[in-house]
Amino acid sequence: MLPALLSEQLCSLRQGVERFAVSVIWTLRRTPKEEGQQQQQQQQHGVGHRYEVVDKWFGRTIIRSRHQLHYQQVGTGVCRSGVCKSCLAS
Repeated sequence: MLPALLSEQLCSLRQGVERFAVSVIWTLRRTPKEEGQQQQQQQQHGVGHRYEVVDKWFGRTIIRSRHQLHYQQVGTGVCRSGVCKSCLAS
């Protein structure tokens, strides 16, 4: 575990506080899947499209979080969005 100074202050994404980061920005293009593949994917994960990366950028950035969330809040939000169903299925 990290010392409290790191985990609670210096490395924590706190509301309204700017942090240095290394970011990846992807530009995606949504493409429909083939019919058989689409039905199978919808049954497994509820998703009917594929995404193709058409551009990417890596760089140093400064980020500022709009909200400070605890791990439980993030987990609840992910599960409500349906993302965790696909993660648990794999």
